Amino acid sequence: MGYLKGCKPFIGLDGCHLKGPYEGILLCAIAINANCGVYPNALGVCELKCRETWTWFLQLLYEHMGQHDNRTICFMSDRQKGLVAALHDCWPNHINRSCGRHILQNLLSTFKIDYLKDLFWPVAVSTNVAEFVEKMGDIKNASEIAHQYLMDIPLELWSVHAFDTLTKTDHNTNNIVEAFNGWLNKYQKLPMLTMLETIRRKLMKRIHERFETAMHWESNIPPIVNKKLQEAQKKGRYLDPLRCGEWEFEVVGENRQFVVKLNKRTCDCGIWDVSGLPCKHAMACITKKRDDVEEYVHHYLKKLAYLRTYLRTYANAIHALLEKILSRMFSIRLCSKCQQTGHNSRTCKEKEPAARQKKRYQVGSTSNAHSTNSIAKKNKTCQVASSSSFSATGRTQTTGHMTTGALNSSTAILRTTTAGHILPTRVLISAPPGRITRVLWFPSTQPTTSTQGFQPHQLSRSSQDVTPTAPYATWPSQGSGYKT
Repeated sequence: MGYLKGCKPFIGLDGCHLKGPYEGILLCAIAINANCGVYPNALGVCELKCRETWTWFLQLLYEHMGQHDNRTICFMSDRQKGLVAALHDCWPNHINRSCGRHILQNLLSTFKIDYLKDLFWPVAVSTNVAEFVEKMGDIKNASEIAHQYLMDIPLELWSVHAFDTLTKTDHNTNNIVEAFNGWLNKYQKLPMLTMLETIRRKLMKRIHERFETAMHWESNIPPIVNKKLQEAQKKGRYLDPLRCGEWEFEVVGENRQFVVKLNKRTCDCGIWDVSGLPCKHAMACITKKRDDVEEYVHHYLKKLAYLRTYLRTYANAIHALLEKILSRMFSIRLCSKCQQTGHNSRTCKEKEPAARQKKRYQVGSTSNAHSTNSIAKKNKTCQVASSSSFSATGRTQTTGHMTTGALNSSTAILRTTTAGHILPTRVLISAPPGRITRVLWFPSTQPTTSTQGFQPHQLSRSSQDVTPTAPYATWPSQGSGYKT
């Protein structure tokens, strides 16, 4: 998949609550491409955020791509309940980072000192030990207790100077996941499968647009990375590096001396080591040496890595579903009174106009008698249907006759054709009796399914969702699509 071919070994994890009448948590695993953009790896829908659900999500994520990646993966999270423990259980080779914004919120809520916000971020973005010690001294002068609170948190979780140098990412917040959740904000109130289908279409469009755009890049450096290099070059224009050898330089700036070693891609300021991009001191040395700056940019940040990411994803494109399938599965039914989802006109709480109620239920009128008979017939039909069960073909089985029954978006996924094939091929759901709780989707790879060993399911009419009686699909270890 595209992540393994061109993305940095960095994944942001987070979960957001779904809106509207459909409860649940949308779990996300987001990576960063070579142009510093968002690249979604996997989405999951579960009942709540806890160690069990995070373990379920991370186990499938590891089976899908972790076992094929020999790199040390860095996970950025908000230190949510059970997430750190689940990472240790499921991912043997990983590094943790914590979101600086959430650490700051905990700091402010604990000590009630507003100006700590202005003192915290200079410490969090410090790229070398000398700068870190200087900025932490300011916090200690303001509050020794707050200083000790921050020192008790491992520095490699939140301060840039202590980050590993393998990931080549200086992110100390989880903004990439927050940005992705904001991108999907207006779709989080939809039913589960409708929401995932909408996200699928958006990602199809985004993958194609980025692939086509990258094919027309003239430079071997992506645009955002190139912009950062130009800014570093402008800042290093006024520096005068002293050459100590073929590859080693000494740069004096900001009342400090920095040693730059071009052959090792290091600088004492720490920026080049962590981010993979030459800092202003290195740019001054590269300019004096008259070398090509592209040679000193890490391969995670080049055009080739970007093309590998989206070329691999584009090769295994997200295939379109048939219109007949989508029209039956993902149609949204609205209430005829209030035009809202989640209920019908019979259960709608919005009151009818008084004039309409008076005309409809006038005593002694033929319309009142007709409506009374209709309600009695409907109640009788509902009583008969309540003792029956849905079959996997979407029909209501009753004694002596067969009536068509409409399935909601949760049960519609188990409909089969007369040949026994599962529709659609992107869905695979497991659930405890009585409800669907979890759906996992890897949007960037080609779905594969197998109907070997398929057995029809019986769906409980009293339940809103599915009670499977036997496994209905087997997936290969590298399968994709919706998965649980």
